[in-house]
Amino acid sequence: MKKILFTAVSLLCALTSCEAETYDTFVFPQQESSVLEPVDNRFTNNDYSNIPPLSEETIEVFTSEDGICTIQKKNDYYDVSLDLRSGDHFSAGKAYAETLLKADHDFEKKAEQIISDTMIASMVLVKKSKRNDVLLELADKIRSSLPPDYGDEVEGFASVFSKTDGISLDDGVLSSDEAVIFQLYYDIFLDYNGSAVSVGGNRSETGSQISAVTAVSFCRKSDLLLSDHCVLRIIGDDRTINSVSFLGMLGVKTAVTDKGVLASIINADREVKYDHPCGIPRSFVIREALEKCDTAEKTGEYLVKEVHDPDYLFSVFLSDRDNVFSAELSSEKGKSVLRDKDTDLFGALPYDCPDCFFNVISFVSDGETDRITLDKNTLNIRYLTWRKYNDIFSGSDPLNITSVKNILTSETIDSHTNIIRDNKMQFMLIVDHASGTFQADLVREEGVKNMPDFIDLGSF
Repeated sequence: MKKILFTAVSLLCALTSCEAETYDTFVFPQQESSVLEPVDNRFTNNDYSNIPPLSEETIEVFTSEDGICTIQKKNDYYDVSLDLRSGDHFSAGKAYAETLLKADHDFEKKAEQIISDTMIASMVLVKKSKRNDVLLELADKIRSSLPPDYGDEVEGFASVFSKTDGISLDDGVLSSDEAVIFQLYYDIFLDYNGSAVSVGGNRSETGSQISAVTAVSFCRKSDLLLSDHCVLRIIGDDRTINSVSFLGMLGVKTAVTDKGVLASIINADREVKYDHPCGIPRSFVIREALEKCDTAEKTGEYLVKEVHDPDYLFSVFLSDRDNVFSAELSSEKGKSVLRDKDTDLFGALPYDCPDCFFNVISFVSDGETDRITLDKNTLNIRYLTWRKYNDIFSGSDPLNITSVKNILTSETIDSHTNIIRDNKMQFMLIVDHASGTFQADLVREEGVKNMPDFIDLGSF
């Protein structure tokens, strides 16, 4: 017993000995500067209560000789009317090309640079010497699968440019082949990334849907895609499609019709297999669906029935006054799904907002291809975006378009937690189905702003 006690006392003395290092002599090791961020720096405290969307004045007007195309040049975008009642589709494509060359003298140079930059950014696994051939092959395959009317429009557009064939992206002059590639830009490069949210039911003051689409370009190497924002109003016999895109593009990435249907293509898988081109003209398939269908549900049902995509996965966010859907289009497991707010989701996916609907770059319906919950880490932008929407739209207070804008712009651009308004964002479109109005934050070359100006783009 004495031996044990002696050992314990000796150990205690050693630990408290004056020979031991004390606080007076301790030197703190060198450390990296803190990455912690003050909470105040993360949030913008934006309040759009007394800030209506801007209504931009027209600077200049350009009209085609046949009257089919009219372009109004504004400060931040081009407002284009393409009246299909005044001529055939070939004439419409031709009129658009001729008129935009009057409105933007640098269009050919910009279009070439956009193709070149995107090709470099997205085709890194394709040998440089083969990229042009791959582009031409894919463009031919997609062009051949276009519905005849849209094919005529693309041909009419391309007919205005140089009659030379092939690709030469450094001469500032669009060849006819390059013009076709530009028209099929979204379908070739699959640059359909982004996310969407819609609030309705008890979460909306009016009970009607308030929907927001954030378009992000992961392929964007330069800011050229921000230089010529465009609202293309395709006017047909019984409806108008208002497409938000880049000046000159005839396909639809994001659009709202005067029937009150909003549609936006959002990738479900960013993998691009250029060695196996599928040749499906997504942006024109969406346009066709919007021309044929009067509600979000009918549009989604049409897409689920008609679109069979063997190589790629993509979804289409859809909303109207009363409903919201995501057409999850895939043949990987032999089925496509029209997801609504009651569809069962992957079990590991957080979802605490029953009157809010989210669409990210992944399928989320139970039984579909799961690329969102299998890898829940800091690199999985799909999961992080979904979780962000779930967090910021949690609660029960009814929202209006002002509060939706406040929520979506609540985080500062430099905050490490900011995900939705990515630095590759092109625009954020918000549709208030109750009032039949739509407005957008159109990102310009200076980049995404903490408190952006929303621009009034029209009504339906």
